[in-house]
Amino acid sequence: MLKDRVDEAKKLQGFIQIMDRDRAGKPCKLNVPGHEGRRYTVILRRQKGKLLAECLHGEASSNWPCEGSIQSVCYHCLAAIIATAADSGKKVTFFEEYKDAKNYSNFGGVVCLVEGWKSHKQLFMVVK
Repeated sequence: MLKDRVDEAKKLQGFIQIMDRDRAGKPCKLNVPGHEGRRYTVILRRQKGKLLAECLHGEASSNWPCEGSIQSVCYHCLAAIIATAADSGKKVTFFEEYKDAKNYSNFGGVVCLVEGWKSHKQLFMVVK
């Protein structure tokens, strides 16, 4: 459930390390903690109106996706997205349905599609 993943992601804030930035200076590779002391590398790829999120065990070179990212946009990816927004002084709110994100954005903010790199599952976020 999205709410549960967002709650887990919020608990990780303050423990996430930015490993690399894109040409625009935005975080694109982050080191995120997980359960039982594991670490994950989250890679964020920006396309027009879309953010692709990939989560790998350990180092980015491992090419071994986390279990959660095979089925959805995992909480490690959500945590990295929250940290990335905070890095530029912004906040994000996640939604499963576009119409809900669009309605929320009427109070300010931009709707963006988030897609899991391996799962191709989609959700929406509003960035304020």
